[in-house]
Amino acid sequence: MLYVTDAHKFIRTFISHSVEDNVEATYYKNLLTKKGFTVFQYEHDLEFGRPISGIIERQIRDCHFFLFIVSDYSQESKWVQKELGLAIRIQRKNKGYRPIIIPIYAKAAVWRKNHNRPKQFPTCDFYKGTKRKGFDLGVRGIDKYENPDVDTDNELISLMSPSLLVSRYKHDKESTIDHEVTFEETGVFKLYRDMFPIESERDSPNDIIRWVLRSDLGKPKSMLLPDGTALEYTLDSRYFIMQLAGRAIGLAFFTYDYKNNLMYGNYIAVHGDWREGHLAKPFVDKIMDILGELFPKFEGVVFEVEKIDREKVEYIISYLKDSPELISYLKGSLKLSYLKESPDKLFHSPDDLREIKKVKRVLWYQRLGCQFFIDINDNKPLTSRSPCLSPGNTDWPTQEEEWWVMWYNRPGQQPDWMRVGDLWERSIRCMYIEILAKSLVESVPAKSQKYWAYANGVVEEVLHQSDKANISFGPSLHSHDPLTRKWEELGIKIKI
Repeated sequence: MLYVTDAHKFIRTFISHSVEDNVEATYYKNLLTKKGFTVFQYEHDLEFGRPISGIIERQIRDCHFFLFIVSDYSQESKWVQKELGLAIRIQRKNKGYRPIIIPIYAKAAVWRKNHNRPKQFPTCDFYKGTKRKGFDLGVRGIDKYENPDVDTDNELISLMSPSLLVSRYKHDKESTIDHEVTFEETGVFKLYRDMFPIESERDSPNDIIRWVLRSDLGKPKSMLLPDGTALEYTLDSRYFIMQLAGRAIGLAFFTYDYKNNLMYGNYIAVHGDWREGHLAKPFVDKIMDILGELFPKFEGVVFEVEKIDREKVEYIISYLKDSPELISYLKGSLKLSYLKESPDKLFHSPDDLREIKKVKRVLWYQRLGCQFFIDINDNKPLTSRSPCLSPGNTDWPTQEEEWWVMWYNRPGQQPDWMRVGDLWERSIRCMYIEILAKSLVESVPAKSQKYWAYANGVVEEVLHQSDKANISFGPSLHSHDPLTRKWEELGIKIKI
């Protein structure tokens, strides 16, 4: 199995237990700590009240995994019932992604005598103490006394360790995606929908499966246009799924163009509830290792990024800064407590929120080490324009889209700063000719000649517009950029 190494230290775990189960809880704390996890566990009985309840709340809100000891004592403990109640509430808000709740069954329990393990665990409202619906213990848990050969300590570590699945990865059978069932079992397409809620921004699952399992297999393809022009290309598409406890929390889709030795990043994403745990960088590093293994000549990754409207961002920041709701949000006002869990409601419109998410996305890419193709004459990103991606439609020019373009250099290799202009041209041709246009012309035989001429015309115009640019690599938003500083000073936490 492929594991995302160096990720454990970013994974925070909360262990809930009664005072009588302190020995077992401490055992698991030491086990996880030795493996590099960050663990929070109380070793003493406590009275429920401030400030200790505030500490408990913060630790549960920040944790990735919530483990709780199931015993006769814990089922009667108000502490454990309240902590579990809060974990369930947060998990529900996060659509089940975080925290992942794992019950651990204690050694000494009355129900072990008749092998009648409890099916529900009582819960309470964390704040009011009122009884809530019981937690279903049918979820995956650890009971090494009932199932010593299966529920081992190593199994728990494995459940809590991010692992990677790769389409058609022949080097590790446990880690390969060679059937569409894997996409269903991991729930990766649900994650895809959650992270890209606008349908027009998503590829269809059937197309993805076709590309990565049946079509783009690294074998040469060719076709003839009506005028006799021969089109040849070789692509290899790979899909990556990062999973925890059997559930997808990250995904990535790359297509390698053999002609230019460039990798096109269709997208890479880690769910917001896990991205803040700094898992994205280890995820990217592991993907780069595998891509380097599969494609020894690949130079780096090129991908498109939505353009940022700085004036609009300035306007959004200005009204947020003077917003009474923001002051209440930062102070944690009980009257507006809904903002704590849904800060998106601070924005005047979904479009405003989308614009800020563009900023956060760019800052995230830059932290990963990605850079923009920029014109150093004005230090602004170069603009590309993609041809219409639906050649079956009639009005192609109206469906073109403008983008900024980013580059991620292959780790361990230095970019050739003297040939960034050449790399810009190759990147544009890779994305819009080799990967998109040549594939799309096959889908419209009656319009193939016309669409081929149209797509090449768009690309030539994009390259012509950058003829006078002094092209280099650089950021769009510096850490000392006033726009970045103003946004960060607001202290608003939103997911991208």
